[in-house]
Formats: sequence, structure tokens, C-alpha cells
Amino acid sequence: MTTRFDCSLNGVSLSGLDERICVTGILEKSPQRELTTLSLMNLEGERLLACRRKFIQVEITLALRERDPARRRALLALLPLGGDALWLTVSTRPGQRLRVVPEEGPDPDTDWTADIRLVFRSVGDPRWEDIQVESLEASGTLPLTLTVPAGGNTAAVPEGLRITNTGNESISEMTLKTGSACQLLTGLALAPGEELTASRDEWGFISLKIQGEEGTRHADMCLTGDSDEELAFSPEEDSLTVTGDGTVTVTMELRRRWL
Repeated sequence: MTTRFDCSLNGVSLSGLDERICVTGILEKSPQRELTTLSLMNLEGERLLACRRKFIQVEITLALRERDPARRRALLALLPLGGDALWLTVSTRPGQRLRVVPEEGPDPDTDWTADIRLVFRSVGDPRWEDIQVESLEASGTLPLTLTVPAGGNTAAVPEGLRITNTGNESISEMTLKTGSACQLLTGLALAPGEELTASRDEWGFISLKIQGEEGTRHADMCLTGDSDEELAFSPEEDSLTVTGDGTVTVTMELRRRWL
């Protein structure tokens, strides 16, 4: 019996842990969705208001070429299943990864002839993303447009965004706009040489900060209440337009998303 597929957790290949561990199957189940509906007055049925993708499940099937129960348990102990969340990569989706947590672990008492099942559930963004980060940059006097080439097959959000004030005057207000989203930042007081950064943690939460010679200060409160929560880019060619007064350098890191 040989490995038919490749599967890695945090960059560690499962079949590379030991030659007796074989990845024999990868099954990506249909995404779990949450529907928001409204009952139709005096009519049967419901009106669909929203359909939200909640999570993805991926099932990995292993075969262990080992009969001895103690040695089988030792092989299963090699699997890197610990930690809060893991990056899953599979050969059926080359160049992509998914943030997951183990939902169903291996049964060490399974008969040696039976398959070992590992079930993972996505956390954070329930879509696959590119392993490689795409970096885009533009400099000049505002307004400034950064062209985002086509890629992926669903909307993508920035991995990181950095706007540096390269002019001689402080910038108090900026608007960031894509084809489908708009954010207004007020009260920035972005001094010459300072950077406004928007970064995303491993769980998908975004934080805004201003960094300069005097240290770092939070800028989340500068985002107006009617602004979109995040900037989204179409899989077709899109753009990021930054308006305001001043001269800046805009640097954006983007990972394409895949359904």
C-alpha cells in the first residue's frame, strides 16, 4: 500500500512522518451554510434574506502499515494534531491552504485492517486561500489608485495594508474604496513618516494602528460607523482607491480566496 495523496498540517507532511503512514483519501464535504429567512405574510413558504457560509469539513483517510497495536499507537502519536488551529494543505488543492481545527481524531483501537479517519473543521474564513502572498504597491499624491489583477474565484480581503505618509503635512482624513466596499477614516493625525497599518490575525480579526517614531497608537476608532467592516476585492480585476490630501505610499498584501 502506498500514499495516493499528500496532506500536510502546518507544513508537516503526514506521509513523511513515517513510511508506514499512507494517505489514501481526501474528502471535502459540502460547506455548511446558515440561512436567514422571513415568513411570507398570509402565504406559504419563506423569503430568503441571506445565505452565509459557516464552515467547511475535510476528511482525511489514513492507512497504517503496522499490525502491532502498540506501534500503531506510536504512529498515531506522531500526527501533529495539537495546538489551537492548524494550516491544512492537500494535494487535491495545490497552492492553497485552509485554517482548521481537528473535529474527529484517530481511534487508536481501530482494527489494523480498518482505515483511520481524521476530520477537520475550518475556523475563521471558511474559504481556501493561496499559500503565496501577493504584494502590490503604488506611490504618489492623493487620490491614488492601486490596481488589483484578477485572481481566485471569490472575493478576497487584504492580508495586510500599509499607508505611509511620504509628504510634509499631516493627513487627518482618508477614504479607502474598492469596487464593492468603502471605508472612511477620520481624526487620523497621520504625521509625515508615520504609517497607517491594517493587519489581520490568524482568526481573521483586523486591527488598525499608526506607527511612527513616537511609538504605536491604535486607530480603530478612526473608522466611521457607516464604513464597511472590511475591504473586499472581486475575483475579476478590481482596484483600491485612496483619497485625501497628501502624498503616500500604499502597500497591500493579498491572498486570493477559493470556494
